[in-house]
Formats: sequence, C-alpha cells, structure tokens
Amino acid sequence: LRHLGDPDTKMGFDTDTIKLETAGDERLRITSTGEVNIGGDYSQTDNKVNIVAPSKPIQEGTLNLKSSATSGAADTGAVLRFYGHSGTEGRYHSSIKGAKENGTSGNYAGYLSFNTRPNGSAMQERLRITSTGKLEVKGTRDGALQANDDDALKLFTKSTSDDINRGTGITFYTHDGSGYE
Repeated sequence: LRHLGDPDTKMGFDTDTIKLETAGDERLRITSTGEVNIGGDYSQTDNKVNIVAPSKPIQEGTLNLKSSATSGAADTGAVLRFYGHSGTEGRYHSSIKGAKENGTSGNYAGYLSFNTRPNGSAMQERLRITSTGKLEVKGTRDGALQANDDDALKLFTKSTSDDINRGTGITFYTHDGSGYE
C-alpha cells in the first residue's frame, strides 16, 4: 500500500512480515514471530521489541511513556511493568514508576521508584530516587514491610565541615525516626 501524494511512504508485506516505510526507508517491521523492530537493525533476534535511535540528551528520550492523568496530583505518572508467569497463570512481578513528587500545581518535581511484588500481595515500592537525587531504600523488618511503619534506609552525602559540597557519609534512620540505631 502506497500513499498517493507521497510515493516513498508505504506499508508492505513480505512472507509473514509487515513493514512500514517513510522517506523511502523502513521504519517499523513486525515479524511472523511477533518481534517489533523500530528504526534500525532488523537482524536482532533476541529482543521482542528493538528500538534504534541516535543518542539523545538527558532531557529527550528514545522511548516516552506517558500517563493520561492531568490532575497534577502527587504520585501520578507512567509505570513500566514487568510481566511474567507464576507457573499457573500470568502475573506482573515488578515495575518502575516515574511520577510527580507533590500535588502543587505547576511544580513538576518527579521521582523514580522501583517496585517488587511479594507472593500473595500487591506491588510495593522498595527504592526511590527523589527529585533532589536522594536515594531512599525502603526498610524491612523480618523480611517483610510493616504496613504502618515508615522504615527507610536513606543514603545522603554528609559534610564534616558544614560545607554541603564536601565529605561523604551514610546516615541510617530507624523506624521510630531517632536515627543511628
């Protein structure tokens, strides 16, 4: 199938393969085994989806995940979920979420969280990188998160001379907030 007003834009079919072309170059291919290749080397066979793009600056992306939420509420954002099989049924096992850190209108501070799913339970956040670069590792007690606790191991740089740009250290906060337990 060819676009009448643009002869180098078309959709084509090979044996068990669908191809899309723009500007005369193949941009997307869906193979008979279900692989989706976008924008590059189609000889790659070990990926289900392969995206090839030039290197981008940090503020741009090769792949963009977008949430449909428009409220500006805290914790709204996109999630990349990893799905597998439990041996009896399909289940999601873990996820990575990029979301808004607060509910302040016009404030776009965001965090990145890494989440896992214990057997028989819902997804739980285990690690967070805040908008200011702080790393928060969610704490555990006896191997399981306590529902009413705010346990966390927080890692920050610490100055020995009150100069924010000097020194390193690790501060451990306990479940009761007293620190240094």
